[in-house]
Amino acid sequence: MPLVSLIVPVYNAGLCLEPCLASLAAQTHAPLEVLLVDNGSADGSERVCAAWAGRDGRFRLLRLEENAGPNAARAHGLKAARGEWVGFVDADDLVHPRFAEALLAAAEGTALPIACCRYQPFMGASPRPGADGPPPAAALAPPRHIEALLHDQRVDYSLCNKLYRRGALTPGMLAGPVRYNEDLLANWQAFGPAEGLAFVNWVGYYYRQNPASATRHGLPPAFFADQAAVAARIRDEAAGGPLAASAWAFYYEKLLYLHSMILRQDAPDYFERERLGLEAELRARLGKALGCGALRPRMKLVALLACLGGGAYRRLCRLVLRDRQM
Repeated sequence: MPLVSLIVPVYNAGLCLEPCLASLAAQTHAPLEVLLVDNGSADGSERVCAAWAGRDGRFRLLRLEENAGPNAARAHGLKAARGEWVGFVDADDLVHPRFAEALLAAAEGTALPIACCRYQPFMGASPRPGADGPPPAAALAPPRHIEALLHDQRVDYSLCNKLYRRGALTPGMLAGPVRYNEDLLANWQAFGPAEGLAFVNWVGYYYRQNPASATRHGLPPAFFADQAAVAARIRDEAAGGPLAASAWAFYYEKLLYLHSMILRQDAPDYFERERLGLEAELRARLGKALGCGALRPRMKLVALLACLGGGAYRRLCRLVLRDRQM
């Protein structure tokens, strides 16, 4: 059976680290290696990783001297990985015991280089994995697999609910200055040349949500600039091809999402420059948005309301809009 490498970037993971590593140790697939890439932790996380590596031969500890961000740690782990297949797990999340087994079976059963399952967010107590086994995978052929990445929340932007054949995702795809939506950008690059995606409609990954939600606490301006830049890059790279309309709709929806995020902040005036820039772009492209067949009717209504603005729209954002994982 092929070796699967699961790469875990670790930075001050605290009490969440032990449950994460225990869920990895419980994987049913063998052979398996777990690469723990400590990103300069200062809270004892490195000692926890070293203890696991000392008692379980499947675990290896790699070290970076300082925190260079999760993608730098993922790239470092990817270079050291020995597996034919690689996946990523964040240090505060959990995986189903059959996570690696199910995704590998999906990829091999469809002869596709990337497999994906659904994820489930949680807060507080660890979720209890469902007893049901994964269903047969659906093969999403190009360009449907990229449409799913851009528009289907079950596929999601994250690197963490997927398994990649070695070479389908390279360290170079993880490089660059982007700190927000870096997962989406890496997947956009990996999905492009891929022959398709094996999708398993089954929850195999559990994403821990921070109760200190971004809608109640300030965000750095780079949060908005990076995401808008990634969306613009996708729009531009898709221009003139079969995904042009879909990527343009994705770009406009991303602007609406970022605009709504600012309106949902406790102190939205802190981001006035970002808000004004987004509103100018939304209004300038409203006519094209209304005529874009790939933009859903509901989003066209949101676009009209956003361009009209006012307190009612802000209240609507706070009541009905929800975040997609970054």
